[in-house]
Amino acid sequence: MNHTTSLDRNIAPPIGDFSARTLPLPETRLLSNGIRRYCFHRPDYELIRIDVVCPTGAMEYAPSVATMYGRMLKEGSINFKAAEIAETLDFNGAAVVAAPSNHNIVISLTALRRNIDKVLPVFFDLLASPVFPEKELEAVKRQMLVELKCNRETPSYNAREHMRHILGGEGHRYGMKESESGIMQIDRDMLESCRRRCLDPRNIAVFIAGYADKALTDEIDSRLESIDDCGCKPVIYDLPFTPLPAGVRKVHVEGSLQNCVLMATLVDARNTETPDYWALRLGTHALGGYFGSRLMQNIREDKGYTYGINAGISRVGNDAFVSISCDCDPAYTEGVLKETAYELERFATEPMGADELHRLRLSLASRLAGMCDTPMKIQSQYISQYIHGQSADYYNQFWAALDHITPQQMSEAVGRYLLAADSYTVIAGDFNK
Repeated sequence: MNHTTSLDRNIAPPIGDFSARTLPLPETRLLSNGIRRYCFHRPDYELIRIDVVCPTGAMEYAPSVATMYGRMLKEGSINFKAAEIAETLDFNGAAVVAAPSNHNIVISLTALRRNIDKVLPVFFDLLASPVFPEKELEAVKRQMLVELKCNRETPSYNAREHMRHILGGEGHRYGMKESESGIMQIDRDMLESCRRRCLDPRNIAVFIAGYADKALTDEIDSRLESIDDCGCKPVIYDLPFTPLPAGVRKVHVEGSLQNCVLMATLVDARNTETPDYWALRLGTHALGGYFGSRLMQNIREDKGYTYGINAGISRVGNDAFVSISCDCDPAYTEGVLKETAYELERFATEPMGADELHRLRLSLASRLAGMCDTPMKIQSQYISQYIHGQSADYYNQFWAALDHITPQQMSEAVGRYLLAADSYTVIAGDFNK
């Protein structure tokens, strides 16, 4: 069928499984100052997104500094005041976002291709020359204090914060907690130090997606090459976890109507070179990674204990852990713990049948196929691989794992890593009720 053929709506489209796809390769260039630039050009796509991935993130600074740095970028630069930046971006339908992860800060510009020339000067000025004005800094501090107060009232935030401290151990930066005093102590010198570390050209990667023709990429490259070495090399914090003793801990959250139950287990399967990585990755998804997972079917659909329960693998440096989490009525907390333990044991001893395996593969295949939908999604996947230190072939390896990892391998991996190891549980809620 071509674009001139009439669609017969009386005939249902054919139904079949997803076939393996391949992520399109970017056009790459190493700029004169060391910045690595990647481009996903789609001439039929009118949007442009530029993602500047800078070294150092939340773990390289005191709590809240990286977040404050990202928010303050739009509050003024050498050539543009905050009001001018906001007006230019809003009038041209553009957006600038700066998001920190553990060891990176991604600064992004999204705009229509026809308006990109109007917003590029602003974007690169606030990227390279922010001034962090004092008045705006105080306003952002007040905003972050309100957000922190609201977060402290939610059991999920408290559970995650406490679990990070448990897994990282005493003094580890992964477990650093935000505080009102910490936010108030952030000053312009701290933000300037963050900027200097982030703008080390030899450790910056830039990704461009959308209608990025040669004229545009040449202009972007020229602006990127004007970024000078600040002489402040980034130092990545990569100390290993020294976890606290395993067990169950409770965190009181005054006035909470629900409990958050968060369970975690440290695992050695942290990357694709580690034995059992794909078996555990797929097994964790089968346990709680999609709506048809075992935990969802039991704890949500059958027992009605929660609206949703999730399981996933996280990696921090050379450490990795599997976590399972849900919010529930306090009366159901023990039931959630009991049924989760039951499902873990059952998964380790009863490999899934053909129907469940087919559902699992469809769930993951649809997710993988969706990563190819737009240039922005393709770019996001490459950035995720870049940030997490995954190989350029990670996407293709994932498709291959769907075909060759067996239910028996998944069960053995879950039994080896999630049943034989120490586990950590945090329950956050109001225990006075």
